[in-house]
Amino acid sequence: MPKDFFHCEAAGLKWLANINSDENSLNKKITRVAKVISTGDNFLELEKINSVSPTPEAAYNFGVSLANTHNLAATNFGAAPDTWTNNNGIGLNGYFGPLSDPVKMDVFETEDLPEYLLYGRLLPMVKIGIRRGVYTEQDYYETIKLKNKLNQILSPLKNSKPKRVHGDLWNGNVLWAKNKTTKNVEAVLIDPAAHGGSSEEDLAMLNLFGMPYYKEILQGYNSVSKIAPGFFQRLTLWQLYPISGHAIFFGGKYIDQYRSMLKNYL
Repeated sequence: MPKDFFHCEAAGLKWLANINSDENSLNKKITRVAKVISTGDNFLELEKINSVSPTPEAAYNFGVSLANTHNLAATNFGAAPDTWTNNNGIGLNGYFGPLSDPVKMDVFETEDLPEYLLYGRLLPMVKIGIRRGVYTEQDYYETIKLKNKLNQILSPLKNSKPKRVHGDLWNGNVLWAKNKTTKNVEAVLIDPAAHGGSSEEDLAMLNLFGMPYYKEILQGYNSVSKIAPGFFQRLTLWQLYPISGHAIFFGGKYIDQYRSMLKNYL
């Protein structure tokens, strides 16, 4: 386990929770994030979450609060959480993957969304796969072919600003619990790979392995921030990154799935 892994995760949780920021004065409810109790080189202690089943209303409200979370500031696409920096204020690397085998993801900051997706997310993951013997050089060359396609594919997002995203928002990282005050069911986020990114990263990740009441989540989200036209045509584009990670971690079908998904855009 990398020495800074849990410290990085704690920084991401606090960033998503908007700790130490006066932006909370906007009075817009962001998604609840599991509270960090303490952290060290080999542990991360979080508040205990008593999980319950989600409801359609809770899913809709999660969409609303997630949109508010995304609308918090991020300096650039690929930016690290603002407290996860070195002494010179430069963002430190993050991690992606399971606790047993997280891979290091270096910071790649840019104002250009296509550049961020290709050079900040997809190609670094493919390079890791090549080093591990999962991918071949051909996979790298096929991935880089996206360069001539991304401006067109992502054109509906050309004016989008960097969002504060969870970065690993599959259904296992969304818990459901009763609010202690209202007693209503609400989403609680854990295990982020937080960074500045596109809102569609999180929305696509929620879809990847199935999510209860996904339609209601999108409806709630859209009530706050309009999802750009053509989202479902871009869905698997955003899923390339987590699937490439699964190919590295678990091999097997995920390797072919990545290649098949990539081919659809070439």
